[in-house]
Formats: sequence, structure tokens, C-alpha cells
Amino acid sequence: MKKKHYLALALAGAVCLTACSGGSSGSAGSQAPAANTGAVGENKAGQGTQTAPESGGGDEAIKVSMMVATKATQGDWADYWVIKHIARELGVQFEVDQVTQDAWSEKKNLAFASGDLPMVFLNDLTDTELATYGSQGLILPLEDYITRENMPNFFAVLDQEEYSGLLSSLYFPDGHIYAIRGINGAQREYAKSRFFINEAWCKALGFEKLPENLDQFYDYLVAVRDNDANGNGDATDEIPLGGSYSEDGTDYYDNFIPILTAFGYVSRTYQTDDTGKVVYVPEQDNYKEFLKYMNRLYTEGLLDPEYFTQTADQRKAKEASNLCGAFTDYASYLNITDPAVFLQFRGLKPMTSRFNSQRMWPAKDIVYDGAMVLTNKVTDEATIKKLLSVIDWCYSEEGTYATMIGPRIGQDPEFPEYGWELMETDFGTEQRKWTYDEKAYETSSAYIDFHCTPGDNYFPFAQTADRCLKNSITMEVYENESTAKTLRLTYDIMNNVFDYLKVDWPDSMKLTAEEADELSLIETDLSSYKQTMESKMIIGDLDIDGTWDEFVSGLHSRNLDRYLEILQQAYDRWSSNK
Repeated sequence: MKKKHYLALALAGAVCLTACSGGSSGSAGSQAPAANTGAVGENKAGQGTQTAPESGGGDEAIKVSMMVATKATQGDWADYWVIKHIARELGVQFEVDQVTQDAWSEKKNLAFASGDLPMVFLNDLTDTELATYGSQGLILPLEDYITRENMPNFFAVLDQEEYSGLLSSLYFPDGHIYAIRGINGAQREYAKSRFFINEAWCKALGFEKLPENLDQFYDYLVAVRDNDANGNGDATDEIPLGGSYSEDGTDYYDNFIPILTAFGYVSRTYQTDDTGKVVYVPEQDNYKEFLKYMNRLYTEGLLDPEYFTQTADQRKAKEASNLCGAFTDYASYLNITDPAVFLQFRGLKPMTSRFNSQRMWPAKDIVYDGAMVLTNKVTDEATIKKLLSVIDWCYSEEGTYATMIGPRIGQDPEFPEYGWELMETDFGTEQRKWTYDEKAYETSSAYIDFHCTPGDNYFPFAQTADRCLKNSITMEVYENESTAKTLRLTYDIMNNVFDYLKVDWPDSMKLTAEEADELSLIETDLSSYKQTMESKMIIGDLDIDGTWDEFVSGLHSRNLDRYLEILQQAYDRWSSNK
């Protein structure tokens, strides 16, 4: 990946995501919890006036049907300030069909199958779906409308060197753009996984420093197993390494990754090597050694015995009860509510082993945030341009802050006294401060989430690094003990793994619909076989050395060679167009 900024700038960009957003996040892509709100609005998908006024102010807004997957905390989107603001200032009234996360896949597929589509989808369509439905004419290609004249704010972002490749990343192999995505310039978010170890336990157990390699990590886990590390009087309830075995594509909860990197890999499936060759990691020799290490942890009681069977809720409950000596999660505070406990957990530098001396950590090549997709229910050019003007506004500084964190003080005509403003800090920088109805909302985050905006990962805003710097936190803040505690996650990521980031597979790469279909068919069989075999080898049901040749042969008998061939041609195409 390209590291365009010095550490202080990268830190500032990373800080903005947490310090400015108020914790808002949404969409399936951000692992939002399942929603329990129903669909709202009486208009059916695809219906609505499509006469676009030249501007929003004072003109009657056009009505645009939109379908979106919502999270549990959200009520009626029509009540959000940002939806009203877009209607009032930009002339687009979104009539939102809110779909619960558990019903999203079924309703989305039904909409495409029946042709009863909304005019707009907001995020939550995969690249495979975009390629498939775009080739069928159900999703509109947008590239002809993406011009400097139509989208000046969008191109102002592209003119920044670090985002110059964004436009090309939106193109599909057939030459069309089917979604305009937002971007997240917070460097912290380029790290795909987060791994935490209890520093207080480590010190109490006699270790002078945190583990730097797998041998030291093993010694720490043994010490946790054999002692009452959490001090509750029970020397048997500690779980040295917590987690759960999951193949759901989630980056943050994969306990394989922090150990697998010590064997020289940053993916559990496929990645490219230094020459650009696509390799399937589970058939590599070092992966066999990785499985042996995991088998050792499991058989010696160092890995959660329910690792292969427990649910996410069970995993979270163990973290919350302070039973785990180490675990992976988005943040240590996500399930542990007591600051005195979650601040004990620190990030590690990538570990090494006798099989690999190079530190590495999995990374994204680009971080998208939100997206807007237009369907064939938008039938006139004026409405297309009107909707792209909304996207362009999202890319402006005003639009980014509005969709991410809500109104400045004075922007909300219903509550002009509420909103955010920039305040000077003791460190010579500016930080946002929220004023809100403290009787109605317990925190500023609640005010943002329930009144202002659905938050991150819905509208395609542009959280660029320079925008974060305008109210960034300097290194002095990190060196201050009290403020460093609130920024521990960012500090640990930027100081421990940022210099070792390695892109396993480019997020900006697109497959054709045909490639995606064929890969999906092969992957279903391949993944099922891999999961079954590697779990049995780790548990000890199968001897690893005695089974290895059979395992590799089984992978190839399930069309692994064709699988790699498709991935290689897609990667070569992407690489040649960079």
C-alpha cells in the first residue's frame, strides 16, 4: 500500500474516524447488528416523481425511492436531520424502504428477480451483484455522468495524490461504473485485523515485555493457563487465547491471522506473493507448520476449547467477563465496558517464528465508506444528474461532516441551538464539541445516531486525511497519559502494525460476472473441504503429517487449479490497469 503521510499525519487521519464520528456506523459491511425495525413509507419501490429542479432551495424536492439495510438502533429514516437536509437544500426527498439485516438478502434478491426495484440502493450491494445486475441492465452505468462539470467536489478529492486512483477503482471489467463509493482516509482502518493481549497479566506473570515471536507467545499462554491471572480466586477459568473459528469474511474476529502472519502469510485463503503470483495459502508448506502450532495450542488447553463451536455471543461474553489473555476484535473496549479492564489490553507488533523472520500484517489497498447505486427505475437524465449532485455534495467537506456526524450549530432549523462546533484544545488544535438536548439523549453519540444521521457506511462521503487534520490530535496528546487512554486503539495500530501492512488481495479489484459465478461454485466445495480438514487437524482427529498429502490432493481435486487461474487472470488485468 502507499503510505503518503508521516506518522503524525497518519495518526491524525486515524483519530478522526473515532474522535469525530461519535461511533456511528452502519450497513452489513460494517458488521452492524441485525435491525428489528420494519420497512417504512407507503410508496412502492420504483415509484416517485422524477422531475429534477435546478436547485434544492425553495423548489419542491423530487421523490426518490431508496432501499437500505438498517441496524437495530435506527428508527424511521424520515426523521433523520440529514434526510430532511438533503430534501431541503439539494431537492431530493428520499422515501426509504428500511429492511432488517436478517431479511435483507431475501428482499434484495426478490426485488431484482421481480423487477420491483427502488430507484436507489444505498450501499450493501456486493461487487458481484453489481457486475451481474449491471450486465443485465438492472443497474445504471454512471461513467458518462462523472465529469468535472457535474461533480466538482468529487474531482477535487481525486486531484489529491493519495486518492488519484479512486476513479479507476470504480470501473468494472466491462468498462462501466455501477456504484459511486465513498472513501475513508483514516490510515488506522487499512489494518484488517486487531489483536490484543493483556499487558497487566503479562507483567504480573513475570514477563518483562510483550511477546515478539511465537515461542514467547506460547510461554505467555501457558502462564495464563497455569495461574489465576485475572485474580478472581479461580485458577481454572482463564482462557489463554479466546476467539471463534469463522469463515464469514469478517476481518476483525479471526484469531488465525495474528498467528498465521508469523508463518509468512496474511490470508487464510489466497494472496499474491512478491512476484504477483496468486497462491492458495492452505496448500503451502508453512501452513502445515501453522496447523501444527494451532494443534499444540488446542491440545494443551491454550486455545478456547469451544473455539470451533461457539457463537459470536458466547465469544463476546467471555471477553466481557475478563477471561481471555488474548483475543481478536475490532477494539478491546467493544465488549469489555470497564475502562480499568479494557485498557489493560495492548496491541502487538506482528510476531515472527523460526519459519518466518519478516513482520507483516494484512491490509486493504483502499477503504470504501458507503455507496450509492442507481437502478433502471431512474428513467430520465435530469434525475440521474440530480442524484449525482447529491453524491457530489457528500464528497464536499460540508456533505462529509453532515452525513457522518450531523449539523453544525445553526444548521438544523428545528433545533438551531444543537449541533457541533470546533473548540480550541489545550494542545493548540481544534476538536468538535456537541451541544444537544441532554434530557433526551444520554450522550452526543446517541444524539447523532438517533436524530442526526444513520452514520458511516451509508452515504458515500469522503473522509479524507486532510479533513481530519483540520481538527486533528497532535503527538502531544498521545504523550499525555489521560488522553492517550481514550485513543489507545489508534495509537497501538499506528505504532505496532502500520509499518508492516501488506495487501493480501486488492479491495479495488473487480471480477466479471462470469468470473464471480465460476469462483463461487468452486469456492463452495473448496472452502467446505478446507474447513472440515483443517479443524480436524487442529483438534487432533487427523494426524497433520500423515494427512497433509491427502489434504493438498483433495484441494486440487476440487478445482483449485482453475480457481487460481481465474484469480490470476483477474489480478493480472487489475495490475495492468493500475
